[in-house]
Amino acid sequence: MGYCSPIWVSDYTYLGLLQNQLDFGEPAKILYSTESLYVRADMNDDGTAILQPVYTISAPPDETPAESEFSLEFVNDAGETVATYPVAARLAKGVDFQAQSIHVITPKPALQYSSIRLIKNGVTIGERTLPQSSPNKTAQPAVYVENGEFVLNWGTPQTHALVRYTSDQGQSWTTLGVDILEGELRMDPQLLPIGRLLFEIRLGDTTDSIMNITWEHLP
Repeated sequence: MGYCSPIWVSDYTYLGLLQNQLDFGEPAKILYSTESLYVRADMNDDGTAILQPVYTISAPPDETPAESEFSLEFVNDAGETVATYPVAARLAKGVDFQAQSIHVITPKPALQYSSIRLIKNGVTIGERTLPQSSPNKTAQPAVYVENGEFVLNWGTPQTHALVRYTSDQGQSWTTLGVDILEGELRMDPQLLPIGRLLFEIRLGDTTDSIMNITWEHLP
């Protein structure tokens, strides 16, 4: 869970739940996997919203709600809308709080886009402009053990990254972190399974910055 404001399920937990459903949910959906977009937005008390970094991810899009006051618009450099997808907002309630948020996997538009808008009842409440070009990245990430810690380094600090790994050749994935800004990830090697692991680093707000590296985790 997220314990900072707004109080909500963390991105790590959301992606973990999503991956569980991809692995063990309805078979028809498991078979349908494509390049989609992971889009998130936090609602403010004044009715506006903050769109978080957007990640391209291999996963089936969420079901389109039959009715919703929210939608995502993908806009090109000319200000033209190239795609629109209705999305559902999630509401969390507690004894003394209430928080609304968007966490959704949407189709990736076929046409080029440069910004994403969150629309509520026809009014734009949030927008995120994407970089014109991908940030520089290392030709090949590095994996090593240092002072007893597992280190995965991809050399792009201050650029949001989503990191995950697979131990079964991509049949299932485990997300290690979302919105990582350090350009590297450190963790206890004992928490990783033994065997050949494929790590994937996806940089936020880009469609082509995907890095991979394989590591043989020995007992």
